[in-house]
Amino acid sequence: MNQILESDSKIALIRSKIHKFSRAKVKCWVCEIDERDRGSLAYLQLSQKPVNSLNDLLRFTNKAKLSISILWAPPPSRQLATEKNREQPVVNENGEVEGEVGRGVRE
Repeated sequence: MNQILESDSKIALIRSKIHKFSRAKVKCWVCEIDERDRGSLAYLQLSQKPVNSLNDLLRFTNKAKLSISILWAPPPSRQLATEKNREQPVVNENGEVEGEVGRGVRE
């Protein structure tokens, strides 16, 4: 009889834990890994392996997606210099304006 009570109490404990976890809030991170990410730090952290393989990449790719945008802007000093050059026409030695405004600057 004691064994039945013990097993019933274990089942009740497990059920209460399951119910508790089903109501809990969970933080999720969504990631997309593709062939170009092989060997990247992000991939190695997700796979928790020292070396990654194609099978790992496929598994992660099928389960999750992540979009990462990397925006780049020139440093402010270069940006200002470029804007100044765009505003000024290119003048030849005769004092004539050549081409269009800002033609002397290439980016």
